[in-house]
Amino acid sequence: MFFMYISGENKAGNPELIQKVLEKYAKVLPPFFLDIVQRSDVSTLHWAPLMFRHPWNVFFGNLSKGNVTVAGDAMHPMTPELGQGGCQALEDAVVLGRHIGNLLIKTKGHIATTGDNNVAQAIDGYVKERKWRVTGLVIGSYFSGWLQIGG
Repeated sequence: MFFMYISGENKAGNPELIQKVLEKYAKVLPPFFLDIVQRSDVSTLHWAPLMFRHPWNVFFGNLSKGNVTVAGDAMHPMTPELGQGGCQALEDAVVLGRHIGNLLIKTKGHIATTGDNNVAQAIDGYVKERKWRVTGLVIGSYFSGWLQIGG
């Protein structure tokens, strides 16, 4: 996405220009990357602008409702600069699995949807645990991307 604004000109609407920029950057990578870029169908080249989600929406927002929650990019969208998107989705899975697993152990495999020791409480524990970690990463990711495109 950083390459879309070179020399003050927006190249996003022109697939041929996007491919030329990609070729330029692919030359510093192993040769097969340049081959992939050169063989790409230019009509399939797309771009998406960096979007910002306020970190306080992650931290203070409603990330679960009853027995339903969000995970991965739905919980904490971030730009690719820190390389943490997939990693955080895996961490989400582990933490959610641990909370639900602990519920299963505590209730000897009987999951309730109401009352004490229910799924909603396990999910709430997952959300509370993940909010702290991902809020900082969303902030760091945004600022890293912001600096790379010139602030």
